[in-house]
Amino acid sequence: MQRVIWITLILLLAACSRKAGNQVIIPDEPPSEVIDHPAVVVYAHGNKSMIREKTDAVNAARLISELQIPVITTKNKNLEFVKRNGDRITLNISRLPEKYDIILFNSINNPLPCSSSDLPEAARNIFTKPQQRAPQKPVKDKELQLSPLPVGTDDTIKLPAKRQPALKKPEPKMRKFTLAVPDTTSADFRPREVPGIVFIENRVDMRTIFRLNFENDLITWNNTDRYFTNGVTLELQSPRWNQLAVARLMLPYRYNACSSASLVLVQNMYTSADTRIPPALINDRPFASYIYIGIKKVSSDYSRRFRLSSSLYSGIIGPYSAGSFFQTLVHKTFPTNDIPQGWDTQIHNDVILNYDIQLEKGLVESGLFSMSVLAGIQTGTLYSNAGGGIYARFGISDPLSGSPEKSGKAPWQAYLFFRGEGRIIGYDATLQGGLINRDNIYTLPGSQIKRLTGRAGFGLHVSYKGFGLEATQHFLTPEFNKGLAHRWGRLSLIFPL
Repeated sequence: MQRVIWITLILLLAACSRKAGNQVIIPDEPPSEVIDHPAVVVYAHGNKSMIREKTDAVNAARLISELQIPVITTKNKNLEFVKRNGDRITLNISRLPEKYDIILFNSINNPLPCSSSDLPEAARNIFTKPQQRAPQKPVKDKELQLSPLPVGTDDTIKLPAKRQPALKKPEPKMRKFTLAVPDTTSADFRPREVPGIVFIENRVDMRTIFRLNFENDLITWNNTDRYFTNGVTLELQSPRWNQLAVARLMLPYRYNACSSASLVLVQNMYTSADTRIPPALINDRPFASYIYIGIKKVSSDYSRRFRLSSSLYSGIIGPYSAGSFFQTLVHKTFPTNDIPQGWDTQIHNDVILNYDIQLEKGLVESGLFSMSVLAGIQTGTLYSNAGGGIYARFGISDPLSGSPEKSGKAPWQAYLFFRGEGRIIGYDATLQGGLINRDNIYTLPGSQIKRLTGRAGFGLHVSYKGFGLEATQHFLTPEFNKGLAHRWGRLSLIFPL
């Protein structure tokens, strides 16, 4: 019996040792991308922004343009390379050293990891430059040799047709390629020379800035308390907004420039000439309020002293914008204020969808003084107008159109500014009501709208290392027949994040 027990124990130990020696090896994750042709593969360690990936790919294509090798960008961890002889090599990118960010593959040798700085030399070593066919020497007529014909053949000699003059080949069309690169504010724009391609270097402003604007008709030396009564604007500038799908609707700029993108949230309120009494609903401004959210892009071209701004915003005008609630709450908070009368007659709910464009061309940029001309257009369901004017400032400030070499160099900025413009009015929903919902208690007819208005503003800007304060006084000519001129003030706070 003991022998049986010992034999059983020995067999169990042998079985266990066999299982331990034959451990199951879990293979790596199967390859998620197969490459079976010569290529330059650009990949990223960890998280890399879309702008940086695009920059690396374009730089690689530029450096090896003469070799005519395709450039591939990938975020896959495992790549499988197939050689001409059928061998397959699998690479796990996450296991490669951090200094490598490019893989070269010529379909003959094994894939070769390298860094961006070593790309030109490494690529020329493993890739063969395409050979150009030598042009054939044309045969002249007098060099044409005719041999005697064999007996019994047709004696008609067919001479070559008269050659037509060679047509001049049209020059290849130059393609423009926009290259988005982070703006380091440390170097000039560097032109890239690639046959058939014109690179447009769009530097992306990498700063994150928050701006708060508060406007009210009480911020004047003589309280008006009428018409445009209050406005709040929240603006957040960030390079992340350039990657939003809606950012593609912003106007592109076809020259080297530095661009910034911002999200904006705006609420404005409008009242009659006197909110202490019920409105007369004749020859007066209607009560109105709107709120919208939008995106704005600004492209600044320092070399041409030109700035292009475009913005798209959507929201609502009417009671849903909560203008009545906020103004009544403020007036109740301060005992000296009367409860506003007339919000029950405000313009009813309607949709806001607007697209605005503004152009600015610098005329003078000398010392402490700078001046530019403005032109702009607003089109949509809230405002439809066009206009132009001037903008000038005097003091210590960055260039109007921006400069990678000069922007942000001086910690202090302090200057006075003036802005004046005229506008041709097509439509104003705060006066005439929304375009879709025409069921309003009181609006102004189109015949009472003044089609030409003027506005001006002057103020002071002071900032230190990005933190800023700005105060502005605005003036506006009458917007409708028998209306009054108006003025209001604005305070702006600027915070770098």
